[in-house]
Amino acid sequence: MKLQQLDIEGFLGIARARIEFPAPVKLVCGPNGAGKSSVAEALRFALLGESARVRLKKDYPQLVHGGARRARVAAVVDGIEHAREVRTG
Repeated sequence: MKLQQLDIEGFLGIARARIEFPAPVKLVCGPNGAGKSSVAEALRFALLGESARVRLKKDYPQLVHGGARRARVAAVVDGIEHAREVRTG
């Protein structure tokens, strides 16, 4: 299984990002508040459809970036897109 790309839109602390994975290992680093945990959580949400940040499905709108109406994450693994979306209302 090879992760190739992660697209994030309006998810947690990330307004928009596209991360490519050309190598088997990707290092994500930055200062506090830069969005490192948001990237990890977006990947988990895209692949598993669950979040460690919220327990109940009704609370999933909390994952939407401030001011946005929806959040969308998509991970491309072995050429197949795994996408999830959350709406605020």
